[in-house]
Amino acid sequence: MLRKNYDNQKKFDKSLKVSVIIPNYNGEKLIDDCLKSLYAQTLKPREIIIIDNASTDNSRIVIKRNYPEVKMIFLKKNKGFAYAVNLGIKKSSCSKVLILNNDTIVDGKAIELLVYTLNKKSDYIAGVVPCVINTTNGIKSIGAYVNELGQAFVKPVFTKKISDTGEVFLATGAAILCRKEIFAEIGYFEEKFFAYAEDIDWSFRAQLRGYKFVYNNKAIIFHIEKATSSKLPKLLEYLQYRNAYLFIIRCFPREVLFKRFRFIRMFATNINTFVYLVLKGFGIEALKANFWLLINVHWIIQSRKKILNDCLVSIDYIEKHLRSKDVR
Repeated sequence: MLRKNYDNQKKFDKSLKVSVIIPNYNGEKLIDDCLKSLYAQTLKPREIIIIDNASTDNSRIVIKRNYPEVKMIFLKKNKGFAYAVNLGIKKSSCSKVLILNNDTIVDGKAIELLVYTLNKKSDYIAGVVPCVINTTNGIKSIGAYVNELGQAFVKPVFTKKISDTGEVFLATGAAILCRKEIFAEIGYFEEKFFAYAEDIDWSFRAQLRGYKFVYNNKAIIFHIEKATSSKLPKLLEYLQYRNAYLFIIRCFPREVLFKRFRFIRMFATNINTFVYLVLKGFGIEALKANFWLLINVHWIIQSRKKILNDCLVSIDYIEKHLRSKDVR
């Protein structure tokens, strides 16, 4: 009966209308499967907006030829995932936005299930995440978490006993459904991240403001992880290394940093990661990352003050959600 009533709403309920936001960079071999899956949804999106980050392949041609109804925004230079998502959200016309990677395939009922879950939850919910299946290793994950040293990991699902819906600490940018209005409250993705960890930073800021994230385990999305960035290994290593520490410095309260000498352990982890990158042949990228953090220290401190001044949750709440470093 619930499903029947929900089906009847689709024709007129504005709360079911969704804008899909897809950043694209050289996704010629990926975007077609992604768009096909969107048009096969039981609850079809009201609009699909693709922000092209100055692609040099034929992805623009593929999209225009096969999907002329898709709204395309062409950027003259690659401004990164965060900028593209923010622009797409601002240009969207629906009250709900689904942020999606171009290397994803969306199961037929996923959007309907995500929208249903978001509509059913209260206003303090920042977004809903699906169950993401990594097509490379088959591992299922739902959202993400952060350990006590600020390292972020997707939350793997190794049991069939997980509930259909529930809370998760952080969302990932591969796929998340949000109310558009939430970005006016929390802020948009920080564009200085360019790509990687901008979703963790945004989710953590949402938690600091008292918002939460939920998942729907029945909403399935298949993800070809790092299908685009793996072609740019130097940029990938630079961004992952730099942004991991940019997130920590911006978002971790002083009390959390100083508890159990975490800041010392974080520094040691930084050194270990630096050495590891040097041995892998990415020493220049590691140096550039640290140099960027150094020359942008004033902006980082100012943004940190703004984030933590807006914090509405207790230190105990944050501590409760930080996992032990040894737990994955």
